[in-house]
Amino acid sequence: MYLRKVYFYIPEALWPESFFARPSFEWPGFSLGIYAWTLQTYFFLKQADFPCEIVSRLPDEGIVVLHRNAFRFHQKNRIRLLPNRFLVCLQGDLPEYPDAQIHIVQNRSQHSPKNYRYFVPHWPQPALRKRDPERGDRFERVSYFGHAENLASELTSEIWVKALQEAGLEWQPMSSQNSWDKYQNAWFWNDYTNSDAVIAVRSFEPKILKQTRFYKYKPATKLYNAWLADVPAILGPEAAYKAERQSSLDYIEVSSLTETIEALHKLKEDIALRRSIVRNGIERSEAFTTQSITRNWLTLFQDILFPKYREWCQRKAWHQQFIRQKSRLNYFLRKSTKTL
Repeated sequence: MYLRKVYFYIPEALWPESFFARPSFEWPGFSLGIYAWTLQTYFFLKQADFPCEIVSRLPDEGIVVLHRNAFRFHQKNRIRLLPNRFLVCLQGDLPEYPDAQIHIVQNRSQHSPKNYRYFVPHWPQPALRKRDPERGDRFERVSYFGHAENLASELTSEIWVKALQEAGLEWQPMSSQNSWDKYQNAWFWNDYTNSDAVIAVRSFEPKILKQTRFYKYKPATKLYNAWLADVPAILGPEAAYKAERQSSLDYIEVSSLTETIEALHKLKEDIALRRSIVRNGIERSEAFTTQSITRNWLTLFQDILFPKYREWCQRKAWHQQFIRQKSRLNYFLRKSTKTL
């Protein structure tokens, strides 16, 4: 018999005492991937009566779900191989962890069961506030929600600000500059009440897009949030967005500053288009609510993780070690050829 123990692990060094002391989904810590992924997945599964625990010390057995950044707190980024411990890495927007048995990826284009990578949509912004319906057909304020470093430099230029002013639009960037492990100065990106459109473009540079393979590790969260907030989105040509796209109403794709300005003029002048985009977004958003994503997780555990854990525990120690070494070798080969 193989016990189906499921643990969500956050290292002691990052244990969020402030959150547990006063739980709130408006906690700024959710701007960090390790908390946004680990805490939310734990809480929503617990809310669904799924048997799991959240721990600050690494268990010796069971299914252990942990964010890629959690490995930073283990010597040389390695965790000792134990026969009944099964590591499920929440990869986030980082390279894979070669010693994990399973990776959960946040970009649909990364999904690859043969490589033990399974796509689950990232959670939407906690405590998200929709655009105020009282704004009606007004189109005055354009917003960006995210880290400052993830906004194309052209969208911080004087040319951009001047173009918006000439179009009678207000630019509202809600950006933070905190590091991956600090959230004290982070902006909480949940308030869309006064936004009439959102923009999310990391880069217009073809060279950068090619180098990052169109940001293959990044999620489509900004698109999900726009759908959920009833706001049209103008987005860059990223792999995650393209993987979610089903029609031209899902979002407007732009590849330059000029195209971005043209898209804003089009949205401002075409009320019918804006309404169609919002209606379409409301329909698309049903697959990305916390309830829908919770069901995805429950299915993943039942159909994939529990069977894989049972198979892992049945393997001989030498076979487990062989699989681990093979995984590490493949990882370093991909890293050396820059195909990670």
